[in-house]
Amino acid sequence: RTKIVGKIPKEKHAEYIDRVRYEIGVILNVGLEGYFLVVQDILAWAKNQGWLLGEARGSSAGSLVAYLINITEVDPIKYNLLWTRFYNEGRVQPGKVSLPDIDSDVPVNKRGLIIDYIFQKYGDDKVAHMITLGRNQGRSALKDVLRAKERCSYDEMNKITDNIPDEAKIAGELQEMRELGEDTSIILWALKNNANKLKPWCFIDDKNEFHGDYSKDFQQAIRLEGLKRQTGKHASGIVLSNSPIEEFAPLCHDKSSDKLMVGLEMNESEACGLVKIDILGSMVLDDLMNCVSIINTGDYND
Repeated sequence: RTKIVGKIPKEKHAEYIDRVRYEIGVILNVGLEGYFLVVQDILAWAKNQGWLLGEARGSSAGSLVAYLINITEVDPIKYNLLWTRFYNEGRVQPGKVSLPDIDSDVPVNKRGLIIDYIFQKYGDDKVAHMITLGRNQGRSALKDVLRAKERCSYDEMNKITDNIPDEAKIAGELQEMRELGEDTSIILWALKNNANKLKPWCFIDDKNEFHGDYSKDFQQAIRLEGLKRQTGKHASGIVLSNSPIEEFAPLCHDKSSDKLMVGLEMNESEACGLVKIDILGSMVLDDLMNCVSIINTGDYND
C-alpha cells in the first residue's frame, strides 16, 4: 500500500490491480511463492542493517510483485517494463518448474555478512556455494597444446595466440554461427578471419584442409576447446534447499574455506531441485555508503 496509495492516481489503480493479480496467479500456479519470500527475507534483513542495496538488476525490474514486497525499487508499470521479460510461464515443463532469476546487488564489504545470514537462517546443511567449471577456450587450448609439445618458445607462443580473440569479443558472431549450425570454435574463427596473421603457422585452404608447420597443433587445440579443465567457486550464486543438500546433489570442499560446495553448475543444480540465489557485490554501493557516512559523520563507513 505504501507504494501505491497516495502515490499512484486512483484512475490507474485498476491497471495495478490487474497486473498484480496476473503475476500472483502465475507465481501460485507454478509454485514460486517460496522463492520470492526467501529473496524478500534476505534483502529485508540487509536493509534492516542500514545497508544500501541495488534498486533492481536486469529483468527482475519487470515484476510488480517484486516491487511491492520491496525486492526491487522500480515500478514496472511506470516504466512500461514487462513481466514476461522477467518470467515466461511457457518455459515451465511438466514436472520441472523454471525458476526466475532475481540478481541482488549488495555492497562488496557486506556481502560476506549477508551470506553468513543465509547460512544461519536456513541452515548449514541446506545452503551451499556452487562450483563453476573452467573450460578450455581458444587461446588457452592452443597454449596448452604448444606448451605440452614444447613446440616453441613462450615469446613465439604469445605471438601466435595474440591473434586469437577472447570469446567475449566475438560473442555475437559465435552466436550467429551457432544459430546456423556451424562450428563455433574460436580458433577456427581466427583461422578464417585472421588468416594472414596466422598463415606463418597454420592456414586453411579452399577445401577446408589444414596446412602449415603447426597445423596438427591447431587441429588438436580445436578438439580441446570447450572441455572442462578446472573447478572454482561461483562468484555470486548460493543454492538453498528445504532439506539437506546432500540428498539432492554431490558436494565438494571449497579450498578457500571449510564449507562445502555443490559439485554441480547452475543449470544442473536447479535440475536437481535446488534454488539458486544470486548475491552480487557492487563497489558502487560501497562508495555511496561511504559518501553518506562522510557527509553525516565525517568518517568512512565501516
